[in-house]
Amino acid sequence: MSVHFDRVRERWVVRWREAGHQRARRFASESEARAFDARVAPARPVAAVAEDGGGGVYTYATTEGTRWRLVFRQSDGRLTSRRGFTSRTAALAARAIAVEAVLRGDVRATRDTFGEFWAKVLEAKRPTSLPARSRTTRRRGASGCCRGSAS
Repeated sequence: MSVHFDRVRERWVVRWREAGHQRARRFASESEARAFDARVAPARPVAAVAEDGGGGVYTYATTEGTRWRLVFRQSDGRLTSRRGFTSRTAALAARAIAVEAVLRGDVRATRDTFGEFWAKVLEAKRPTSLPARSRTTRRRGASGCCRGSAS
């Protein structure tokens, strides 16, 4: 799984997961570490691409059978995926909807926190809302999860 050299202990370290736990073992030589890693590391399955080129839809195995996942690009260019579809058709349909929403501009990926988003909403509403309503909206927004973000 992972073989690297620990400079502090001057040993080679092999890390792997076993029964839900992270495991590690140290070796004096790299060859010993690599040999041990080959024994404990399971063969990594390559994602199976759908027969006709995939189209951003891939299969993976679960204990309940084959599931499908889809991959598409967000508006900021990052790849994202959604998993758990029981059929290829369902995954393709969901991918088409997601890609279309991104292309239309309905979905915009952002790293803003909710507090930053709420401050932008309040700023956008300020010219059209009455002063009393503005205070109420700001107070209700600030009383929840984004306390202190609205002024």
